[in-house]
Amino acid sequence: MAANLPLGHISAGTVRAGYGCREIRLPSGVIIEATHQRRTASARDTTKWREVSSRIQGSNFKIYIYPSSINRVIPENIFDELSCNVNGTFFLKAICTTNGKTLTGIELVLDEDEISTDNQALKNAAPPEFQVCVGIVNDGIYYQVETVNLEYEPRISFVSERVPPGPGEEPFERWWTWTRKTDTP
Repeated sequence: MAANLPLGHISAGTVRAGYGCREIRLPSGVIIEATHQRRTASARDTTKWREVSSRIQGSNFKIYIYPSSINRVIPENIFDELSCNVNGTFFLKAICTTNGKTLTGIELVLDEDEISTDNQALKNAAPPEFQVCVGIVNDGIYYQVETVNLEYEPRISFVSERVPPGPGEEPFERWWTWTRKTDTP
């Protein structure tokens, strides 16, 4: 709300519109209005996925990850050191558990098993678990795959026909998957 206050000792040109205020020109003069903009926490204000430290100790590669969030949930083992063999390719995965509607927990795991690219759809409900690859260790060198906060949501992947549908049943079945939303900056 603009307030036309007497400027008293402030001369013309001393107060100008800029960050935090704007200029309103009226027939009776100029008003400088404060624009109180509250910043709210958003995905931009949170930490991004990144490596904190890594080292080779004998035949083991050890790493600490500073994780970001997936659906605003951070991993349960956020402060744990992860390790793998120096030789070979290992995948840093966020294993996400759900209640079928929302994400309920995340655990970071470093292992040799690749994340399946198959569409892991579940009939009439979203799967209780899904995995996200956030990094790769190849022969003792860490490569960051994800650097942004991630958002996933359950979506209908496809619909199949019931032949014949039972009494009172819909004529089709919905197959659900967890799908990545667009990246948040």
